[in-house]
Amino acid sequence: MEVYFTEREKSILNLLLAYPKGVTQKDIQDELDISKRTVYREISHIEESLRQLNLRLDKPRNEGYYLIGSDEDKVALRDQLNAHPYGGLSKAQRQNAIALMVLSGQGISTVEAMAYDFSVSVRTLNTDMASIKASLSEYAIQIESSSHSNLKVKGEETVIRQLIVNLLDYNIKEIDFFLYFNQMTEQGQMPHLEDAFFIQLIPSKIYEIAHQIFKSNLIHQKLSNLPDNQLKMIILSFVVNIFRIQQGHSIHSEILAKDQSSHFIRLSHQMYEIIAKEMKLAIDFNERHMFARQLEGMNFNRPQNIFSNNFDTELSYRVAELTRKISAKTGYDFRQDNRLFEDLLTHLNAALKRLDQAITSDDIILDKMIAGYPNLHEAVDLSLKEVFPDVTFTKEEMAYIIIHYASSIERQPISRNLKIVILSAGGFGTSKILESRFSNKIPEVKHLDIVKVSQMSKVDYDQYDLILSTSFLAGFNYPYQVISPLLLDDEIMAIRQEIKHLSQSKERTQASQQANGSADMQFERLYQLVNTANKILEKFDIHQVHSKETVEASLLEIIKGLSKQIVDDPDQVTKRVIERYLEAPIGIPHSNIALFHSTNPQVKEPFFSIYELDRSFEILGMDRTTIELKRILLLLAPEPLSRENELLLGKISSSIIDNDLNTEIYKSGTKAIVLQLLSALFVEETTTFE
Repeated sequence: MEVYFTEREKSILNLLLAYPKGVTQKDIQDELDISKRTVYREISHIEESLRQLNLRLDKPRNEGYYLIGSDEDKVALRDQLNAHPYGGLSKAQRQNAIALMVLSGQGISTVEAMAYDFSVSVRTLNTDMASIKASLSEYAIQIESSSHSNLKVKGEETVIRQLIVNLLDYNIKEIDFFLYFNQMTEQGQMPHLEDAFFIQLIPSKIYEIAHQIFKSNLIHQKLSNLPDNQLKMIILSFVVNIFRIQQGHSIHSEILAKDQSSHFIRLSHQMYEIIAKEMKLAIDFNERHMFARQLEGMNFNRPQNIFSNNFDTELSYRVAELTRKISAKTGYDFRQDNRLFEDLLTHLNAALKRLDQAITSDDIILDKMIAGYPNLHEAVDLSLKEVFPDVTFTKEEMAYIIIHYASSIERQPISRNLKIVILSAGGFGTSKILESRFSNKIPEVKHLDIVKVSQMSKVDYDQYDLILSTSFLAGFNYPYQVISPLLLDDEIMAIRQEIKHLSQSKERTQASQQANGSADMQFERLYQLVNTANKILEKFDIHQVHSKETVEASLLEIIKGLSKQIVDDPDQVTKRVIERYLEAPIGIPHSNIALFHSTNPQVKEPFFSIYELDRSFEILGMDRTTIELKRILLLLAPEPLSRENELLLGKISSSIIDNDLNTEIYKSGTKAIVLQLLSALFVEETTTFE
């Protein structure tokens, strides 16, 4: 079995092999020019790795370190240390590997030693180093030589960590990463992987503890919605943080928590408390807050809800404006796709935080996406600059936004007859366009599941008629077909051919069983949805209101006038509505309306009405400009919010800024016209309800 050792670990092991009577800690310090603390840390890592080679270290009191094991195992270790360990890497991989060794402080001794390890000439290695130094200098990072020709780096610690994470993320495939991460044991057993060098750059002990944390019920539930690529990124960020802290590299700049969600701060603290206990490390608040910021930059794929505390009204308006502009530039009306609005709002909420933290990913598929939709690419590029003039979007984020709009183009309701699962190693956006294209091109499919590679062990494959995968699956025991994330035309033909050979009787039986088992439940949910819609329509009205001296006082008067059937405690409900109003701008730009809203246990049933004021109030709009408020749109919901209430009230809230016509209707429409709009929205929701 081959185990990865850092350059410094190899130097220590060669000393142990050269001096079988023992090597003292002082000998190691002097030979490698490192501190006592570093010696202890390196020895600890070596001990973990040696267990996989049937070897161990012994250190009798007041004596040096001894290598214990059979002569045969020692010879095997010597052969491994003297081999060309990284000779199979490509030029790009080699340069990435060298950069990682330097950035991670692996104590690279000489250029000659590196050239030998990578099976290249000294000249080639020097060329590599020149290229690496030039690239790192763009991030204000310098490579310096110390005594014994060891290479060290100087630069901002947060930047060094992010570069390590990005390089690891780029060079480790999702399927390899989760194969390793999900099989972690106390012994840190390493399956044979193509990306072994990059995966094992971080000591296995750190991965083991990280595995325990991320797989615990507390953490797993909170991160379960992350797509594979982002889950890999946040795990790598976490283990690199711990690795650097263990090495003695801390974050010195103060990272303020005031702009961060308390949810992510709590989550970060919980995770670091486990690390601090397991690894006996002192971890300060800067470290915890930085990781909270990294967590917050992830896309948790949860639809934004106007009633949620962290709903960003300003961003929701920008998303609506972005879609309006792209619709105008492309001639394709994206504004009718409610799913697109929700997906974009969720994605951009996370993306803007990622851009702030310089969190990037590199996926060759993204280039193909941009090339496949040139007109859409141009429209998205121009519109982003118009709507977000203060933000510079990376190529990767640009591509992901294009994917959302491309998915909308391809998406349409289709009848399906078969059950198919696709194991996707790509990210959230790639999976979405794959799902949309599959559904559009192969209408025979009744049920399609997209499963992340990290979750593939939990799937009951016997229930599916066909298994597809976007990557090769080593050791997978079920028959499957490999497809590209783009689902090319020839692959579609091959899938259709395979479908023809499936048992039609089995398909009909499975379809029938599924329909019979879920019909009653589906009918009940649809009944509740229709019933809720009727209640909202029955109580809707446009009221004339005598305005009080302030908006707040006017709201109190309005809510006090609601029946006990709707509101139990008007004062409490009003207080919460006003709090939401003060937390974020709610005025609809270029109009005279604002959406006042809240969920509250004192609200008995969902309610929506419009109140016409006899005087105007100056309030802040979603675009941070002022508007003259003349119409209050009041939207109230019980707490907790049921799925039916969320769907219908969310339909109302999104429709207000959906398009200019809707805005005009809410702004000046009569009761009959607004009711017609609401009825159309509810009918659309019930006909597409799943």
